[in-house]
Amino acid sequence: MGQLHGPLLVEVLPYNYLMPPTLVLVQLIQQEYSVLRLKSFLYHEEAFMSRLKLLALWILCTAAMPALSLVMLIHVLFGSTQRARNMAIAVDECGNSASGGPPTQTISSRVGDAVVENQSWAVRVAPIIDFFFGKGHCAANVDLPTKVS
Repeated sequence: MGQLHGPLLVEVLPYNYLMPPTLVLVQLIQQEYSVLRLKSFLYHEEAFMSRLKLLALWILCTAAMPALSLVMLIHVLFGSTQRARNMAIAVDECGNSASGGPPTQTISSRVGDAVVENQSWAVRVAPIIDFFFGKGHCAANVDLPTKVS
């Protein structure tokens, strides 16, 4: 029968008059150390498998990119302009995510938010984006929550 002490399961040893308290303490420490080693091994094993899964995902994405680019080009030239636009937004969100932003936010929106927060890097980047997509593009894509006073 065990008792839960913190995150570890510690066996409650039967009280024995012949067993010195230090021996009981040593046994508990050895058991605790073994559990910690096992948890550490499992954590590193899980992290390694996670990296392998991400590597496999990267290989699949890399293989799919040329086909997706071709599909987007076909939609731009002959198909649905909305699908082409949606694909462009997905690439934009991917770029934002690659630079540390939220995966569902576009670069323009992130820059617009940063301009509102008066971050110096965004004040320099916004005019470049606005040059390509029209004046006020970043400001139009701000999605900061509004503060109610």
